[in-house]
Amino acid sequence: MSKTSRRSHRNNRPKGRKERQAQTRAASGDKGLRLVVATGSDGEVSLGRDLRLVRAALLYADSVEFVSPTAQMLASVSSLASGSPEAMASFIAMLDDETAAHILGGTDRSTALEGLALIAQVQGMPRAQRRKHLPAEFAAEVDTAIAGMSAALAELEEFVAAAGMPELVDAVDSGVLSLNLDLFNGDVDDYMDRFLEVLKSRLEAPGVHLLLDDEMAGIARGMITEGTINPSEVGLSRAVRTQAGTRLISHLPAFPDAKVADILEARLELHDPLSAYRSGMKSIEGALTAQAFDPELPSEIDELWRDVVDPTIRRLQTDLSRTRVARAAGLNIAESAKWPLVFSTVSFGVTPALDWASISTTAAAAGTSGAGFAVSEGIKAIKQTQAARDEARRHDMFYLLKLQDKLA
Repeated sequence: MSKTSRRSHRNNRPKGRKERQAQTRAASGDKGLRLVVATGSDGEVSLGRDLRLVRAALLYADSVEFVSPTAQMLASVSSLASGSPEAMASFIAMLDDETAAHILGGTDRSTALEGLALIAQVQGMPRAQRRKHLPAEFAAEVDTAIAGMSAALAELEEFVAAAGMPELVDAVDSGVLSLNLDLFNGDVDDYMDRFLEVLKSRLEAPGVHLLLDDEMAGIARGMITEGTINPSEVGLSRAVRTQAGTRLISHLPAFPDAKVADILEARLELHDPLSAYRSGMKSIEGALTAQAFDPELPSEIDELWRDVVDPTIRRLQTDLSRTRVARAAGLNIAESAKWPLVFSTVSFGVTPALDWASISTTAAAAGTSGAGFAVSEGIKAIKQTQAARDEARRHDMFYLLKLQDKLA
């Protein structure tokens, strides 16, 4: 790529966050591959494991829906950042009894909600009215309660950030990721039933690609075995391709350290290679013996990475490196052949603008047959290596090679 081309490429890249978000939404569109990521809870309030699946999904699909108890809980806690008593009351009201008792330190839930309602009422009063109508002792108690609540909210905000929520927010803000927040609507005791109903609907929905963690895969496998759900063969085939495509992406050396912001930028620049990569998952599916949601499927994909995909990426890298070396050699040949032609025209005050197609012919006319032969061989080498380069760029796994470069 010439300096001018590189400069133009940099100038065309989105500058600000809003511009990147708009370009991301335009690139994904409404007709692309829609992927649903569903994860269970491993008992830890952290998105580390979930984010690994989400990052891979963002690098495979055009749009992603995320269904996760942990993410939903953290999203609810994030809503408390406003510091309003109403937000705190809404959060406490949706908790199950055990969690509410733990958070409130033994305080009765109804008592806490009444106190928050009173604080909200006092905060809504004009300052002059508060001084006039509220006893000083009561006003001081309210101020103390508000200060304590603010301190607690600050701790919650730090907790949410440490759990990985900011990265999830970046993906949601981009318009590529949507977080399913419907699970907390309704009776807390019916939460698991609603979660399983969402999983069932996504398993049976046409046109949806599904990516499940180990826990959810086990639940899906049990529901299929028991006849609770009846997903189509097409849907099950998509699930295999999706798990293969995303898991191979996660094997890239640069993937574990990649942030969502880097991933969103890489998406914008690799749309065409991604399409070829997804098409290539059909042949990958044929090489796998495990079925959708089988516990053996992940290890099969890992073996495929080790034995086939990683060596293929290395070969593509070698082919492209040879192309660059050969092209540089061809340019050197052209430079050495050009000088006799330049000197032959100095007396006329003319330096001809030479192109690759005419160098050999002009050199022969000037009596530089050796240089002409060298240029001819250089052109031949460049054409051969350019063909190899084009073939490498069309390969299904070229996306992984470029993705590694972008994320590294």
